[in-house]
Amino acid sequence: MASATTGSVLTTRAVPPSQCDASIPAVDIAGDYVLTNYGASANDWHFVTVTGSGNNYKWSNKAGVAWKLAREKGRKEVFGVGKECPYYDDGYTMAKVETRMQPGGVKMATAIHGPWDEVYTRKSLVDPWHPVFCPFGNVDATCWADTAYQKCAADRQGAYDVIMAEKAGGQEAMYYKYLCVTATC
Repeated sequence: MASATTGSVLTTRAVPPSQCDASIPAVDIAGDYVLTNYGASANDWHFVTVTGSGNNYKWSNKAGVAWKLAREKGRKEVFGVGKECPYYDDGYTMAKVETRMQPGGVKMATAIHGPWDEVYTRKSLVDPWHPVFCPFGNVDATCWADTAYQKCAADRQGAYDVIMAEKAGGQEAMYYKYLCVTATC
């Protein structure tokens, strides 16, 4: 509603919804996303690429399953899920997008709510040492050591032990030690 004062009388007039949204550009959701809450035991359904632009996108996971996402009219951060989605009949019909404002006033999609309302985070916002990125291993506490064990055929146990020695420093310390160890094996 817009209002104006005429003398001592306040008058209001409706502003068309299209004008309300005109200055807020629709957020672009294209990019790579990852479901991090499964850690090192993540599977191919937890890694997603969203392609497209404007109002029409496609959700594709590493398992090869894809479905359409269509921006809901008048709702810049909500997308209708295509009926080809295997979770559609279970109630996953809308995907909500989380955003944050970037410098210059541009909104960036930071996450998309997938099936069961699980939050898929934009991959570029997830630390590279997060266990979800471990190529081998399915236990968060040992995934980087397990991966070094698989990659370093000459001294598997030695590689594992060197990385586990960094455990007190957390995932970040283990990840950087893993990079050093596997660069030489």
